[in-house]
Amino acid sequence: MSLHCPALTLVQRTGEAAADPGPGRQIDEVLWRRNCADFRDVMDIAKSVFLALEHHNEAALRVAVEVVTDPIARECLWWTDFWFEDDDQRDQWKHIIWEKFPVVIGHATDSKPMVQTAVSADPAALEGMQQRVEQADTACKAAQQQKKIAEMRCRELEEMETKSREHVRALDESLAQMRAELRRSEEACTSVQQRLALQEEQLHEAEKHKAAAAQCLAEQEKRARAAEDSFGAAKEKLKKSEEARAVVEEKLKKSE
Repeated sequence: MSLHCPALTLVQRTGEAAADPGPGRQIDEVLWRRNCADFRDVMDIAKSVFLALEHHNEAALRVAVEVVTDPIARECLWWTDFWFEDDDQRDQWKHIIWEKFPVVIGHATDSKPMVQTAVSADPAALEGMQQRVEQADTACKAAQQQKKIAEMRCRELEEMETKSREHVRALDESLAQMRAELRRSEEACTSVQQRLALQEEQLHEAEKHKAAAAQCLAEQEKRARAAEDSFGAAKEKLKKSEEARAVVEEKLKKSE
């Protein structure tokens, strides 16, 4: 949906006094073309206008654009915030709206606008229409309020979701750290078990060597006892031999 640009409309529809943004206003087409040469700026403005369109209806937005681009009509924008309580200003604003309305219709339908003012219109119809506009405006404000509440709630839910995701991410990181520590502990436990198995095997080998050494020691002790027994027997024989020699020597002495 494209919005009306007063500059382009004036160039395309020259000679239509009702489409003139301001009485007696002269437009420098070259300057306007140069002002539209910044495509980014025009895109930003278009997005801003579209954002306004999202919150308001097209008819009200088009009328507002006509008012803003009219140097005389836009003087009402500097009224105080209590303009609606002022009957004269409210009537003047009503007159401005219904003066710009046929211009907007002409632009939207690409037809020559028929100037209609609040003076030539039916006051009762205008009053009824004004009441309907006020009711629609009240309903729109209520809807906007509900939308703001919903947006706030949505933001709260999004913040809660973000916090929950951050909490889950922190838990995942903590779980990953615990798993890494568990793997390191399992590796350390495996290493200890391997060292323990090696020590048990070494102990078993040492017990085998100890048993072999004990058996060897027992055999040596047995041999030592046997040697002692042999030595004792030889000593006894030697003693008997000495006694026999003493007896023989004694007999020899006597025989001499």
